Amino acid sequence: MLHDIAARGDGEALVLVGSGQVPNTNEFVSSEVLRGLFVALNPFHKSSDHTNFECGVALATVEHGKAAVEPIAARTDRLTVVGNGTIDFETERIDLDWTLKPRSGVGITPGSITKPYVKLGGTLSSPKFWK
Repeated sequence: MLHDIAARGDGEALVLVGSGQVPNTNEFVSSEVLRGLFVALNPFHKSSDHTNFECGVALATVEHGKAAVEPIAARTDRLTVVGNGTIDFETERIDLDWTLKPRSGVGITPGSITKPYVKLGGTLSSPKFWK
């Protein structure tokens, strides 16, 4: 079973994302939790129909079914998002955290982001996010 393979897995995964535009409608995401997470990680989604995405990176190192994800970083024209966390494929527990930081020189102050911390927790089958 896939669960058994993941729970005993070892390895690394590196995801690099280049520049582009991300639509600010979250219709492309079917999960309500992921829709909420998308909105929480993009507090300026209502000010434009898209976000200018500059780059992103995530590295996951898996040992005996436990993934350490660090760094998680993304940069848009207005925001830098950094994070890290863990995923335990045996218990399916998720513990991922992000900090949102406005970019200087774009007319945004730190106070314009009312909830600068976002967390995804719970399990793979029942994820929950907090802002």
